[in-house]
Amino acid sequence: MPIDVWWYASRECWCADVPTDDGRKRLYFGESKEEARAQLHRYMAQYYDGLEEVDGDSTSAAAKTTSPSLVELAVRFLKWTKANRAEGTWRAYRDGLKHVIQPYQDRLSEELEAQDIEKIKVDMIEAGYRARTINIMVGTVKRLYNWAVSQSLIDENPIEEVERVSKHVNAPENPPQKHLGIEKAQQCIEMCRESPPLGDMCELMLLTGMRVGEIVRISWDNIDLKEQMIRLARHKTSGHSDRPRTIPLSDRAIKILQKQADSESCLQGVVFRGRSDQQLTVGALHCRLKRLRKKHPELKDFSFHKLRHTCATYLARQKVPERVAQAILGHSSTLMTRYYTATDPDEMVDAVEKLSEGASREE
Repeated sequence: MPIDVWWYASRECWCADVPTDDGRKRLYFGESKEEARAQLHRYMAQYYDGLEEVDGDSTSAAAKTTSPSLVELAVRFLKWTKANRAEGTWRAYRDGLKHVIQPYQDRLSEELEAQDIEKIKVDMIEAGYRARTINIMVGTVKRLYNWAVSQSLIDENPIEEVERVSKHVNAPENPPQKHLGIEKAQQCIEMCRESPPLGDMCELMLLTGMRVGEIVRISWDNIDLKEQMIRLARHKTSGHSDRPRTIPLSDRAIKILQKQADSESCLQGVVFRGRSDQQLTVGALHCRLKRLRKKHPELKDFSFHKLRHTCATYLARQKVPERVAQAILGHSSTLMTRYYTATDPDEMVDAVEKLSEGASREE
């Protein structure tokens, strides 16, 4: 798991347990958490890269040539992910690695075997974890080791052959729908308005199909109110194309954005900001939603991503062509757009009624 600072009450300062050539040691920082984290990051960078002296001792040649520990490898990988991938990807990798780091934190990275991951899979199944969570763990560990191979930190991926579990593992008998329906979505959005600007952000997700990570990052430079467009150079599928993602804006979406403009002194920087004018993060939005769920049990099955599914489903019901919906949602293929589109039970009833009418005419 990532090494972080923690408050040491006896000494009234922040500290961290860090790796050394001889094992581990505790570093004591000051009373400022931000400065403590900065010092910790400098130490970890120096320790792993072996480029500079740390506290008078340089990293040994043996440390550079031997296999890094699993913890060290995970820390470096997460640091790389945070710099090169979206925040949501970093969070998913961090959560997936916890299941492996906790039982095997004393192992060297090359000592981890396929049977170790298989044991974790069995333990997670017995603990009631869903297939998706287990498969995120498997995929994350594979990604970790493939990255380590590409960085020449290890020679090969020892868990390359580990398979994912069936999607039916621990699946609920009545799984919740991935979309909310327009009426339910609007009700949830109204509850989210109690924590501004969360309600406006959720409504914009519903109207545009944007991902929550895209919503927190959009700036006024991305928005063309005259053309009623949002253009994102950085998005999830930007690796598939050099073209920016273009998202059309309805009149209602324009009003939401203009509302944010009216609350700011100037049209600069990110669109949505917190109470202290700070930029919001995905984690901050999840914390707000968690607090709202305590007050409104109706939000139990609500999630930001379900707004995106609801948008995709509504586009399909309005007979929007798949290729157009694909462009709006920013999918790399129409197959993914179909996955996001739910089938309404009323539509299925209408279909079998038409089938019955046709069969009756044939008779």
